Amino acid sequence: MKVKIFLVNNCSYCKKLEKLLNKANIEFETFDIKTKEGDKIFKPIFEITQSELVPTVLIDGKHILVPEISFKTIDMCFEIILKILKEEIK
Repeated sequence: MKVKIFLVNNCSYCKKLEKLLNKANIEFETFDIKTKEGDKIFKPIFEITQSELVPTVLIDGKHILVPEISFKTIDMCFEIILKILKEEIK
């Protein structure tokens, strides 16, 4: 299961999500959307969501979680990620 987090390096919300995922031993990749490489990977996600809010999460290329659309808090985002990962493992 691939979890990708699109973020901005100095974002406190992004750092909190990273800490939660690390604590739960969930593997993930991060992409800073302010870099050329990160922006290139994020562009198709932006075309779908029309949102540059971070952290935006892509799970297994199927599930997109966007702040203020999919979740209101980082804790809520983390819980949704856990739920999706558990459902995908079944």
